[in-house]
Amino acid sequence: MRFRLLGPLEVRSDDGTPIEVGGAKPRALLTLLLSEAGRVVSMDRVVVTLWGDTPPPGSVNTVQAYVSQLRRLLGKDLIATRSPGYLAQVGHAELDLVRLPQLLEAAAHDGDARLLTEAVDLWRGEPLADLPGDTVVAAERARLTELHLLARQRRAAAWSRNGRGGEAVAELERLVAEHPLREGLWAALIEALYAAGRQGDALDAYQRCARTLADELGIDPGPELKALEKAVLRQELPAPRGHTRAADERPLVGRAHELARLREVLGGVTRGSGAVIVLEGEAGIGKTRLAEAAASLAGAQGWRSVWSRCADDAGVPPLWPWLQVLERLGGGPLHAGDDADPDQSTFALFHELRRRLAAAATATPLLVVLDDVQAADTTSLGLLALLSRHLDGVRLLVVLTVRTLGEELPPPVVECLAALAREPRAQRLQLAGLTAADIRELGAGELAEAVHERTDGNPFFAGELLELIAAEGRADVLPPSVRDVLSRRLDRLPAATVELLRLAAVIGRDADLALLEAASGADAAHVITQLEPAVTSRVLKASPAEWRWRFSHALVRETLLAGLSRIEAARLHARVAAALRDSGAEVDRLAHHYFQAVPVTGAGPALEYAKQAAGAARDQHAHAEAAGHTRRALSLSGADAALRHELLVALGDDLLRAGLLTEAQDVVAEALTVARRLGDRERLAAAASVWGGVTLWNWRDYGVVDEAMVALLEDLLDGACPRDRARLLGTLGVELAYSASAGAGHAQQAVELARTLDDPVLLGRTLNNYLIATWGSPDRPARWLAAVDEALASSVPVRTRFFMLLHRGPLRLHLGDADGFAADLAAATRLGARLTGPDVRPHLLYQETGRRMLSGDWETAQELSAQAYDQYRQTSMWGAQFCRALHDFTFRRHEGRLGDVVGSLVDIAEDLGMPLMHALAVVAAAEAGDVSEARRLRRRWPDVVPLDWTTDSLLAVRGWSALALDEDPAAAHASLLPYEGRQIVVGTAGACWGSYDPLLEELAARIPQGRS
Repeated sequence: MRFRLLGPLEVRSDDGTPIEVGGAKPRALLTLLLSEAGRVVSMDRVVVTLWGDTPPPGSVNTVQAYVSQLRRLLGKDLIATRSPGYLAQVGHAELDLVRLPQLLEAAAHDGDARLLTEAVDLWRGEPLADLPGDTVVAAERARLTELHLLARQRRAAAWSRNGRGGEAVAELERLVAEHPLREGLWAALIEALYAAGRQGDALDAYQRCARTLADELGIDPGPELKALEKAVLRQELPAPRGHTRAADERPLVGRAHELARLREVLGGVTRGSGAVIVLEGEAGIGKTRLAEAAASLAGAQGWRSVWSRCADDAGVPPLWPWLQVLERLGGGPLHAGDDADPDQSTFALFHELRRRLAAAATATPLLVVLDDVQAADTTSLGLLALLSRHLDGVRLLVVLTVRTLGEELPPPVVECLAALAREPRAQRLQLAGLTAADIRELGAGELAEAVHERTDGNPFFAGELLELIAAEGRADVLPPSVRDVLSRRLDRLPAATVELLRLAAVIGRDADLALLEAASGADAAHVITQLEPAVTSRVLKASPAEWRWRFSHALVRETLLAGLSRIEAARLHARVAAALRDSGAEVDRLAHHYFQAVPVTGAGPALEYAKQAAGAARDQHAHAEAAGHTRRALSLSGADAALRHELLVALGDDLLRAGLLTEAQDVVAEALTVARRLGDRERLAAAASVWGGVTLWNWRDYGVVDEAMVALLEDLLDGACPRDRARLLGTLGVELAYSASAGAGHAQQAVELARTLDDPVLLGRTLNNYLIATWGSPDRPARWLAAVDEALASSVPVRTRFFMLLHRGPLRLHLGDADGFAADLAAATRLGARLTGPDVRPHLLYQETGRRMLSGDWETAQELSAQAYDQYRQTSMWGAQFCRALHDFTFRRHEGRLGDVVGSLVDIAEDLGMPLMHALAVVAAAEAGDVSEARRLRRRWPDVVPLDWTTDSLLAVRGWSALALDEDPAAAHASLLPYEGRQIVVGTAGACWGSYDPLLEELAARIPQGRS
């Protein structure tokens, strides 16, 4: 596992897969512990770091819950409990904070540029970014910043020594711009310029340094710099190196295999077999170029092609890529309908989209290209995943380009790509770099090997480098990144053109004439004339059909933006925002530009448009996008506590609907704090009620009861209106699910009250609360069947109906109705195809795993179990670790190999503190032949049988334990008699162990005569 703290916290598994840690508080906790890796961090320091000097009640318990969550996600050995706090245990190679000084030390002797580059590349921004800026953290940030600066300076010196003078000079120019008062950096720049054969530029650099020091500090350069100037004048430094030249060509090369695959897929689609092709790789690898080739092949066969680009300027509405497609097909926008249920509306959107695409592909096959899918909104990605499952009989090929290397993809994009990988009609083509022979075909000649080594075969990088060589006739200017190339290229354009390009870059990847006119204040002729040099130099691409321009590559735009100061960028955003406002543009774009323009326009417009954009996103059921807009609004809310509370509650609800539960916890906790400061009970109720949403499993960790939340909910019941009272009672029932208190009674009152309010959504919610609160009740079957029947007979939302079926099916199986279980699971699976969210497919997979166990299909059960675990552990919800341990026990017991997992089961039992896990570990040890260890474990853990969702299966495991250890079979038999004729079902059918009856018979046979 790799931990990166030189920038925002990033955790990756050994195979490079990003691991989502959770919300701000867990991230800060992990960052703090890792920053002190190998040293104990006291609980007092943890609490002060997370909450400052006024921690909320129960903060220590909350920290313990965060630690438990991190252990589940990252492994139990990462964080050890050591008095008076916690200790992070990681290897040096796993932590970038340690790796950075190690690389500097390793390169100190011979100046190895590769080691120094590795050190520089560790840097991703402000270190320890997830921690507040106290004095200790500030000092550590300063130390790490100095190490990063030293690595960059030493690397530039190594490049200069190795004949890579152009790269050295470019890096040192950036360094002196960032730190203009450091004479050591100016000295390094002067030496690098001289070594590159640029004596005049070296002397000019000295003069620039002298002017800067005089203007800023009123001093002259020091003795070392003055001596260096004299050495340059007298040519007493080492002689510069020579250079070579090359020409340039840029055909499509190195893609024969991919073109063959595209031709094959085109043939299949022509015969009526729709398909999806994903072209993926790093920026500049040729994804869009290959998509253009696919469009050319399709066009040659008489196909119709439609292009859509996912906007990466963060200011477009949800469904933007699909809206472009439909517009270019001659239709209007998609309509979600009037259904208030978000999942039903999403499915309606999908049905309309598929119908319209299928109609467009009737006369001739249709190619749809979605470019830059890494920038797509969550709702568009959901429709894409649904579409990939329903391409039978549609002559439609969807080609996606997505940047999967060189940047962290948003979780919705990762989930979409994973969904596509499971579809037989979808293929993913990972584009690799060109070979040196391919680059030679581009016209590189003898420079091919050098260009390949510098660019790793990236076609865009290689082509841009070769173009610069051809323009300037020098080989020594090959820079370390495309940004350097593009900066030089932009410098050759007229100043007025670059000024307009900066405005276009602020607008986004694409800019049209009308917006450029309005934002720049120039007329159309002036805009067109000034952009023509950029088109000629291939900085821009002009649309042949309309007055619109697009940056030839995203990195061109990024280079222009990087050259702007924050206030310059804010002024440009303000001009764009005003132009968009006057044209009646989408609220999302207005929100984006006004947010970036706050230093110029003030917070008012940005706040208002952020709220409007969040509301518009919710209307499209795009809750991930709504959360993003609401976060921006929060950052602008200032001292208005009532407004901040309103936004926090909305954000908490959006995060829950987007599946980000841990982050939602932090947000709702803050909303509660704000409401208390305001002394507003209605606001407290609004925040507390967020946690009573519809679900299958309790969102709390096993056995956890938040006493502070319980007390708050009980207090808020007094004086609450009927609707709020029903929500509060249902939430209270869920909160008390793991206590001996009357949680079921509260949930029953919630249902009775909801029945009087004629609100199917509220009724479905309270019935779901009731199911969770009544697990373990002796009369659960009757209660549950009646509750589920009532919900299914009402007009409850699709998601509520889905979870009701998943609750009822396992109960039917427990009662011996295997066909009823299969029917409910099949119905839930059909509904699940219409739902989104991280808790949908894993729950289906877990129940299907149990069904396969029941039928004896153990191989498929293990495959499904692995899929469910891989998906569910990506969420912040409890249960993935337990299910994995449960399945390890079940599968190894079936194979007679329980000895392989005794150790891991004991460890997990200790970590989770569950009586069911304790009992499983005891049975595993006993049936593996180590009876003494089983007895020791039996004495080690409490002998309790809680009344919750584990009760039914725990009694069965205790029966196995009684047989294996020969301990009181009569008591075990008596406890299991009420289950005669039923099936052993763990929870919601994550595991199914067969009938209780054989176990009862075996126990009865062990009971001594006279005791039966």
